[in-house]
Amino acid sequence: MKLEGRVALITGGGTGMGKATALLFAREGARVIIANRTEKTGKETVEEIRALGGDAYFVPTDVTKASDVRRMMDTTLERYGRIDILFNNAGQPFDVPLLELDEERWDHCFAVNLRSVFLACKFAIPHMQEAGGGVILNNASQVALVGVAGVPAYAAAKAGVVSLTKSLALAHAKDGIRVNCICPGTTWTPLAERGFGGLPDPQVAIEGSKKRIPLGRLGTADDIAQAALYLASDDASFVTGAVLLVDGGRMAGAAT
Repeated sequence: MKLEGRVALITGGGTGMGKATALLFAREGARVIIANRTEKTGKETVEEIRALGGDAYFVPTDVTKASDVRRMMDTTLERYGRIDILFNNAGQPFDVPLLELDEERWDHCFAVNLRSVFLACKFAIPHMQEAGGGVILNNASQVALVGVAGVPAYAAAKAGVVSLTKSLALAHAKDGIRVNCICPGTTWTPLAERGFGGLPDPQVAIEGSKKRIPLGRLGTADDIAQAALYLASDDASFVTGAVLLVDGGRMAGAAT
């Protein structure tokens, strides 16, 4: 029960890494707000948590809109009176080469993957300051740390998440707010399944990805959830401004 009595707000909590983290946090004693654009999956996560005996609530949220994010924060405070943990998990892969990008799609990628983090932090931090502390986790990607051809907008947005994490960690350490970042490698989620499924030979692509990972497998949503639990808990009380790679060792070598 590492999070007993705490309130955790998780964006993109309806599927994949967000859902796995929500379930784990609930099992560890947290009361969980699920913020999700899709009502069906968000409510399903809430129902699963309640079936386990946990306390959860769903807030329909488009994380790219300031009004939605403010309402998400207000709802959390109205229901639970505090926010101890913010996990900015919502995001969207964007595999479009630079010469095929137009301004609208570039801006959309940044809105989903970076502006959403800015907005949630902007509205959460004053409440954490008032409460005397809190934890912010931001979900980035291994592509934020190395050059990867074909994903310029996504890589740039996620690199922005890493830099924003470090800046906020320095600015708010004095407030007792820890800010850290998780950089997942290739992780099997419903989103990844759809991505691989759109390739000419999905199984060949999956096996190729495994061969590039020293541990010989893709990550799981639970792998990311366990990393999030560590950073959110008191086990990481002396950790802030950190970028935690959860990639099976892929970024440890020069070949990516």
